Amino acid sequence: MRGTISISSTRILAPSGNERATTRARRQPAERPSTGALSTRRASPRDIPWIESWAASLGLPAVVGAGTLSFVLLEDGQRVGYMAARDQMVDTPLGSEPVRWIVSAFLVPRARGRGLLMRFGALLSQQHHRQGKVGARISTANTRMLKLMRVGGWTKIRSSRQWVDFVLDLRAPFGAAPSRRGG
Repeated sequence: MRGTISISSTRILAPSGNERATTRARRQPAERPSTGALSTRRASPRDIPWIESWAASLGLPAVVGAGTLSFVLLEDGQRVGYMAARDQMVDTPLGSEPVRWIVSAFLVPRARGRGLLMRFGALLSQQHHRQGKVGARISTANTRMLKLMRVGGWTKIRSSRQWVDFVLDLRAPFGAAPSRRGG
């Protein structure tokens, strides 16, 4: 006669005090590394291979070229992010308005989770686009970014099954709140 083994995920006995403490400790988020010195600059021709390589590996468009304002985020002098925008007329609830439309943005994986994307936007706003409207199209699959846009004061202007368009009206430079996790 063959014996069978049954493994269940149902716990019959309550966890001991030591197990509860271990579980609680495991649920605490890991300490995030602090942010180094941040700066931005216009993307240059020598940045294009870096931009194209990272954009391709992340499955994003590497928008560079005429009519596109391209910027690189530097942390302690190292490239960690990219953002490109175009000035366009966009239909909003108030009619057709000029909007600086973000057409591509990314952070390299080691720079994520520290609030750097919003701080990148704040630096660019202070240096290059102090007032006016800024827009962005976010994939509906990117739930983390959708939440960030909603709590960040962006207004949803239209959507489809694949994307949501947001606009932010800048009456003063955009200010990103510092991350509560050390960034």
